[in-house]
Amino acid sequence: MDLQDALGSTIQAIDGLVLVHPKIGRGLPPSRLRVFPPNACGRDSVYADLPALESPFSEAASRHLPVAKEKHPGKSRNKVFLAGYESYVHDHGALVLHPGRTDYLRTRALEEAFDNGEFTEAYVNGELEILTDLPGLVAVVGAIVTSDEHLILAQRRDSEGWGSLCYSMSFEEGWEPGLDAEPVDVVRRGLSEEFHLDEDHGVVIDDSRIQLLGIGREWGEFWNTVLAYIVHVPCDAGFVLRSWGGMLDGPVDHREHKGLAAVSLRRNWHQLLELADRGSTVTESWLARVNASRAGHLSRGEIHPTHGRARLLWALNAFPPLGRS
Repeated sequence: MDLQDALGSTIQAIDGLVLVHPKIGRGLPPSRLRVFPPNACGRDSVYADLPALESPFSEAASRHLPVAKEKHPGKSRNKVFLAGYESYVHDHGALVLHPGRTDYLRTRALEEAFDNGEFTEAYVNGELEILTDLPGLVAVVGAIVTSDEHLILAQRRDSEGWGSLCYSMSFEEGWEPGLDAEPVDVVRRGLSEEFHLDEDHGVVIDDSRIQLLGIGREWGEFWNTVLAYIVHVPCDAGFVLRSWGGMLDGPVDHREHKGLAAVSLRRNWHQLLELADRGSTVTESWLARVNASRAGHLSRGEIHPTHGRARLLWALNAFPPLGRS
């Protein structure tokens, strides 16, 4: 069942991403996004006291846990789901997130339940609320824009993870309690772990360069909750490609991506819009047409199937084409 057809104008969606909080505008800085309780996910956190998944999600996770363990063997890491959120227009657009506790295997078990259609009718008839009942893990996704206004496209390597061999704008990281007190920490960890864009490698990125663009929930595939950011890094595209290239000799498990492409946002605005409009495939001919700078080994691949198009459109919205403002 197509959720938007069923619910009509009550939701907004872009491909496989339902927009949970579409009124953020052109970006919300970290200072206006708060986590409650404040120390919920930090190193000295009260994570164990956070709310857990409730019915019907807890029962479904338990039913499908054996299948999830068989498909995804190994230790299940603690994760965060979005138990609730509040926005305060009078407080300059402040947004408060209320995290809950879950883990990787329960997330995968719920994926089995969603894939089987176990919750679809409940969302359509109103027993579950599409914009607030969000049991999937929280994934923080970031679009990297360089100082010379290039967007970094990263092709995920072939693995069992979400979005294998797809192109991302530009990275994805799960919110890890104990490592990340708040979403901006997840953004910084992704920049560091995946690209070496951190102070240890000579790149200082202050909070004013990091902005939340939107919150969405994946529907039809993966089923997680997405916090979408844009990051304006203080270095050019060549630096980013070289920095990432310097990681290639490291352990393969530490590399989420098999290659990067840097595409000028302004010079290729319409070509990027065309890619977003058709939700299509990045090919060798397309990369040549936009004169993309590259690192690693890129191959034919789709943009990320659930949130790729939304993230691309958000990035384009921040950078009008040449001749327009």
